[in-house]
Amino acid sequence: MRVVKESIIYPLPEDQDIGQLEASFRIQLPNAYKEFLKQYNGCTVIDSTPLTIINKRYQIERFFRHY
Repeated sequence: MRVVKESIIYPLPEDQDIGQLEASFRIQLPNAYKEFLKQYNGCTVIDSTPLTIINKRYQIERFFRHY
């Protein structure tokens, strides 16, 4: 996956920040997603994979942090 480096949202979260997010939503995020957050936090994706749901096509263009 390629991202627009200038679009990365700082400060990057640490393990404790992600743990607080998981606790507040009462969820367990996948480890791969946690690593993504720690590296990019929020960013614009240059080449994302299209998603097809119920005969509609969507494309992920941006990820956001939420904590």
